Amino acid sequence: MDKMNTLIVIFCIASMDLFSGTYYVSGFEGSVIESDSSTIICSDNKTISIVNMTVKQTTTSCSEYDQCSLTDEEMSNIKKNCNDEPACSITSLVPNSCLMDYYGHMNISYSCKERVDCSCNFERGMCGWTVVGPDRYIWQIGKGKTRTSNTGPNRDHTTSTSYGHFIYTESKTDSSLNDESDLLSEWIIPSTKQCLSFWYHMYGKSINKLVVYQMNSNYKFELWNISNNQGNKWYFQSLTLRDIRPYQIKFKAIRGKYHTSDIAIDDIVITNNDCNAFYLQIDCNFETDICKWSKDSNNIYEWIVFSGSTPSKDTGPESDHTLGSSTGHYIYLEASSKDIGTKSNLTSDTVYPNGDACFTFWYYLYGEGMGTLNVYLESEEELTTAWSISGNRNKEWWFTSFDISRSKPYRIMFEGIRGNTSKSDIALDDIILLPGSCGDSVLNCNFEAENCGWKNSIASDYAWKIIAGKTPSKYTGPSADHTSGSLGGRYAYLEGSGRNKGEKSHLRSMTVLPNGDACFTFWYHMYGSGIGALSVYLVMGNTTRKLWENSGNQQNVWRFGYVDITVAKPFMIFFEGIRGETSKSDIALDDMSLLSKSCKERGFILDCNFETGKHNWSSDLTKSYMWSIATGKTKSLDTGPKTDHTTELSNGHYIYLEGTGIPSRTKSELTSTTVNLNGTFCFTFWYHMYGKAMGTLNVYIKSGNTTIKYWSQSGNQGNNWKFANFDILNLDPFNIIFEGIRGDNYTSDIALDDILLLQSSCSGSINYSQSCLETTESISLPECSKHYLQLNNLVFDRGFDNCSAEYQVAQRQIKTLCDDIDNSDICTSNLSEVIKKEPRCFQLNRLLIEYTCEDGDVPLASSYRFYI
Repeated sequence: MDKMNTLIVIFCIASMDLFSGTYYVSGFEGSVIESDSSTIICSDNKTISIVNMTVKQTTTSCSEYDQCSLTDEEMSNIKKNCNDEPACSITSLVPNSCLMDYYGHMNISYSCKERVDCSCNFERGMCGWTVVGPDRYIWQIGKGKTRTSNTGPNRDHTTSTSYGHFIYTESKTDSSLNDESDLLSEWIIPSTKQCLSFWYHMYGKSINKLVVYQMNSNYKFELWNISNNQGNKWYFQSLTLRDIRPYQIKFKAIRGKYHTSDIAIDDIVITNNDCNAFYLQIDCNFETDICKWSKDSNNIYEWIVFSGSTPSKDTGPESDHTLGSSTGHYIYLEASSKDIGTKSNLTSDTVYPNGDACFTFWYYLYGEGMGTLNVYLESEEELTTAWSISGNRNKEWWFTSFDISRSKPYRIMFEGIRGNTSKSDIALDDIILLPGSCGDSVLNCNFEAENCGWKNSIASDYAWKIIAGKTPSKYTGPSADHTSGSLGGRYAYLEGSGRNKGEKSHLRSMTVLPNGDACFTFWYHMYGSGIGALSVYLVMGNTTRKLWENSGNQQNVWRFGYVDITVAKPFMIFFEGIRGETSKSDIALDDMSLLSKSCKERGFILDCNFETGKHNWSSDLTKSYMWSIATGKTKSLDTGPKTDHTTELSNGHYIYLEGTGIPSRTKSELTSTTVNLNGTFCFTFWYHMYGKAMGTLNVYIKSGNTTIKYWSQSGNQGNNWKFANFDILNLDPFNIIFEGIRGDNYTSDIALDDILLLQSSCSGSINYSQSCLETTESISLPECSKHYLQLNNLVFDRGFDNCSAEYQVAQRQIKTLCDDIDNSDICTSNLSEVIKKEPRCFQLNRLLIEYTCEDGDVPLASSYRFYI
């Protein structure tokens, strides 16, 4: 009888993933797919709707491998990132232990629903909608006030600011009565339940008509129309769509007699659910009534719809948020003659969910005796706190939002609690419940689309402004933004001219709901002989804490900053800029982001290939011998590279030291931003040291007052790029410093490229062990000591892009050394040469290999199943 044993071994090299499968499961409503892959995918214009998540556990002799467990927060995060997307990877959303097959991983059951992708708020363009009509009367995207007086909106509906965008019809000089313009969607896949909702604005004495159609080649249904002046307000409308074959939506605007006939639309949403069954009835701006919200009955402390200033001094708003005027309406609690701690509720109708939702509203809490505003989610089983804030805020409307992920019906309840004095009026306005997650953090901003919700919080002429190109003052401020590095790119800045020393200005974010540890990153520019200071503060409740600060001239470069945020309550961030000694004190900001996980876990901040010019490395700009970014050949003959390492092209970028005209033994440093990392990291880079008079390249680690040399190379290394790496172990906050030392003459150009800080050891020695030995040990395979070893499966992590070629090289090498070995008890391979060519593909130190032991007389199989 033939003898064959099949074994599964975890080999510790440089990758991780699971043997993944996707299969259909019966017994669920509709077509439900079950997947144990780290990537889940829907095809044919469909999007993901997660049904269930389960965890598999398998015992192992490898004590270092953790069993998979998922918190409610992690499961919610998976839903938030994957629902309504055509594809989603969970690799970064769950612990590694949940991605390792044979030890414990998760299964996700999900369905694929027809994608409805014609929803649009016009903040990033037309979203696939097209315009049909004469040039004299046509739909176009606008913001702020439309061109014609006494018609059109002065702000969008999405953000309720002059920066937000909407689409509207402009009545040009040669347009005339009854001119028509159509706004046409892309083709939409129908559903048994489908709802179209939108906001419209029809203000002007000559307003004519707006009509909405649902149509295809066989049908044309008029769903709704409205005519005449509706006043200077945004109005909401929802329309049930018919279940016909693929169709389009058409908004038809018909011009009035005169120019005062601008018609606008915003926040078009198409969902696969009943118009009356989900979120639409929750929206309210209190202009006509309290919509589908109910107040506490028989309560002397009750919510009141009001306009203008509240009766009490030094508390409450002076105008609503919707219109920004004293005639606009909001709802509020009057604190006068009420007892401290008195409570009052404002409760929504029941919401029947169909997926995740984003709840947004504006609130006003101004007054020295301010109390508390809570938001609860109420269901049959429980009452949970979703959001809370207490204490006096600045005298303005504040925005907030949070995700709601519920599968059962619920109600939303505001609870206002009266404060210590009568100066504690609490107000609400513009309540909206939107389908889907609230999306990207409200902190993320590159200022290309105005202020992204960041705004000045101190009334002063010394205010943050958005600008493109060079600031007005000489010898201070950036000449281009950080995002694009172009004159057309935008950033926020403080102008130092005409201001007094010590003046302050705050740039404040919207309120952010915490979701575990986070890393807030930003780029700043502080160039000028009179630079003052820049600080970052976190505000949580009544507590304000400084997280970061810098002062003085930082040279004419964009620099990287970051702070850890570990809080459990809603918070805000604000930047404080302080004007310095002279007008040469412009301070600028760009590219702000809130990233999941602590900054300590993000070594990526040092990665650089110098292609964009943006990096977290700085050279001493006061010296003539300084690191400079270059392309192609360096200036001097017989030294330096001809191409970069990244692209191996003459237009690829690298950074180097030019030896011409520099005294021998001159030194120059290239220093990283400070990083604070836990665990073992591998620092890798490529260097070029070609020239007969080549000097020295040193690499130091500086931590606190201690500087240690980790690597050094001297002399001519030939005309090619060389690879180097070393481990960095469990340091306190540190900087990495490249020190270049000029040689005896000009033929000593030193270059660097492709700098990476990897979250793993640099060890490239791959030694396999059935019992999970250390990576430095050899593997013993006693079961195969008298039989052929045949590899069946190799699984690398598929989370890295463009790595298939590197994985194939690794597979071939392992196969050549370890496959079909007769009478062998050890298989040892070293992949260091493979890994160093593309180290980013081998960061996770895992390779799963399945092998079989076959009797020597049995013909070997000719095919191998490799899964990348």
